[in-house]
Amino acid sequence: MSETAQTTEPTAPAPKPARRRRAGRARPAAEPAAPRKTNELAGIGPKTCPTACTPERCVISTVGVCKHPYMVGDAGCGQITLRNREAAKKVLKRQKIDA
Repeated sequence: MSETAQTTEPTAPAPKPARRRRAGRARPAAEPAAPRKTNELAGIGPKTCPTACTPERCVISTVGVCKHPYMVGDAGCGQITLRNREAAKKVLKRQKIDA
């Protein structure tokens, strides 16, 4: 029997396939900036209504009835009016602190 010499040459390891990067999630389109809301309570004082109030519409009650927190009570106020009254009270409280 004849022996054939088989030589195994050391070969370099096969290169690893390049990893694919996962595509990131697409960012949602940025919403356009809302126009800045002007402060409707500007000019409010303990005895004066805001400058945006008119005889036809009170800024706080959103109807023709004044609901200034220091001038009238909160009887008959809805949720929106109560929320606006609380905001007005905060503004007036800040004015007291600043003074």
